[in-house]
Amino acid sequence: MNWPAGKIFLGDGGAYFLGFMLAWISVLLPERNASVSPWTSLLICSYPIIEVGFSFVRKTIREGYHPSQPDGVHLHMLANKRWAKKAFSSFSKPIQNGLTSPFLWMYAAVPCLMAVFTYQNKWLTATCFFISVICYLAFYSKLAYFRWIRKK
Repeated sequence: MNWPAGKIFLGDGGAYFLGFMLAWISVLLPERNASVSPWTSLLICSYPIIEVGFSFVRKTIREGYHPSQPDGVHLHMLANKRWAKKAFSSFSKPIQNGLTSPFLWMYAAVPCLMAVFTYQNKWLTATCFFISVICYLAFYSKLAYFRWIRKK
């Protein structure tokens, strides 16, 4: 109902509540189901976990930036600049912003799908999580530098 027009604003309180609920369910899932690997929760939540971790490291490394300060180079912002604005140039800016989501749903759906098939195997699920990290870094490199591997 809210996508792509974005007429309803969730706000910080709503986002924190949804994040808390997701974290709570992620802890309870393997706790209450012994056959589910704890890596499954990490794999399902891999996109936000990797995004926050990578953003912290990226801001720590950059001179003059503090990790708690905002910047404009998150994966979803780069996807908006590189893909959505070009693919949907005839649409208004709010619609272009909303249409950025399907690009990232594809990325977020793959680890979730992997979790469905690997949830009982701890090592396979952990491997899938690390593959998800590598895919994130590859997509980020492609969007930020217009190539798959950054040249030094």
